[in-house]
Amino acid sequence: MHRRLLVAAPPAPIVYEVTGRLARPGTQIKIAQRVAPALVWIAEGRFDVVLVAPQLDDQSGLSIVRAAAAAKAASVALLWDNGWPPPSAFLLEEATDSVHLPDEWWRLDLAVRLASDNRPLVHRPPEADKPASGIQSVNALVACCPAMKSAMEQASTAANSRASVLITGAPGTGRTTIATAITVAAPQPHEQMTHVPIADLPEELIDDLIAGRLAPARNHEGPALPTCWHAQTLILDDVQSLSRTRQAQLLAALEQRQTLPRLIATASDDLEDRVADGRFLKPLATRLDQARITLPTLADRSSHDLIELATHFLHRRDSSRSLDPDLLQWIASRSWPGNLVELDQFIRQLATDNDAPSLRLCHLPGSQRECVGTVLLAESDYERPWAEVAVLATERIESAYFRQLMPLCNGRVDRCAQRSGMSRRSVGEKLSRHGIDKADYRPTRARGGS
Repeated sequence: MHRRLLVAAPPAPIVYEVTGRLARPGTQIKIAQRVAPALVWIAEGRFDVVLVAPQLDDQSGLSIVRAAAAAKAASVALLWDNGWPPPSAFLLEEATDSVHLPDEWWRLDLAVRLASDNRPLVHRPPEADKPASGIQSVNALVACCPAMKSAMEQASTAANSRASVLITGAPGTGRTTIATAITVAAPQPHEQMTHVPIADLPEELIDDLIAGRLAPARNHEGPALPTCWHAQTLILDDVQSLSRTRQAQLLAALEQRQTLPRLIATASDDLEDRVADGRFLKPLATRLDQARITLPTLADRSSHDLIELATHFLHRRDSSRSLDPDLLQWIASRSWPGNLVELDQFIRQLATDNDAPSLRLCHLPGSQRECVGTVLLAESDYERPWAEVAVLATERIESAYFRQLMPLCNGRVDRCAQRSGMSRRSVGEKLSRHGIDKADYRPTRARGGS
């Protein structure tokens, strides 16, 4: 069977072993060690299946998975604990399938064959691929706070329009996710989409893109390559990264071309400051800003949003596990300056480092566990009567007290009772009420011998 495969991964011996195991008569395999050339080759429409590492030399492999989906190619995530960072929840969700190397060599060829036949091994519920209220409910599009609800309503409106959309926000707030969701939720969800990650591309490739060329591979021979201007939707990520010269080139291209794709641009939250001090051309900003969507930071979102997001990120990895209420309250009390990216990485690392069915405060890394404070009041508590809030606050103090005391006593109820001045029976009842398992606090040697 004739197959065209792209292996997008940083240089490593295992990459060449992957290509060797997939080599068959009639199979064409190309290797890309950076995201930029991979995106260009995918745009040519040459590949049936794209095999992607979580992180390449210049960017996350997630952009390659999304480009493959836009080009109607299947994707297989390559996971390798010994040399690559762990995959994000987004990568695992959006890839057609994933193969863990070297443990699953036996599945590699099978996954590629099934992916090329559009028969993924990973079961995906139908609702994961269908729009909900105009915008997909995948990729952590949790909207509980007013600011995020407003952004989602604006995105739903934008999905049914051909006006240019400018999405602004701090890094990690989900700008690219919203841009992709708008495209997928459009009346013609399968139209061709070209995603240009400006901040990650060399300047000579940006010149080619603006001029209507996609030819960074200088040794390519064949017909003219399709250009980004021929897509139905063009996503320009991080337009604030363009130099003044290339801003002028892009503006000229937008003004001179008779037919243009629908434009969706993302930019940092300081774009207006850049326009004000002359670092970004005002006519270009006006041209892109026919509809504006501003995304809030996690610090500006409600505690309910944070709790929903944390649970969402965990369940994307393992729906059978849970987050303890006290841990959720601790998560909701933090500002998360890295926004969605930081929270996703935190949940992923916490779940990787601990195999308990319910993740708790005691599972936090030492440096974070030492600074855990008592979360007395959540945002939603101010809507409750004082008598009810007083009971809740007391419960939280009690829970935090025994969760901090148990590790000091190595999980022994008798020592805990002695320190707290309570009876063993009372301590046992409180541990049971707050869902505290004394076995979680016992030294490893003691647990192994029991």
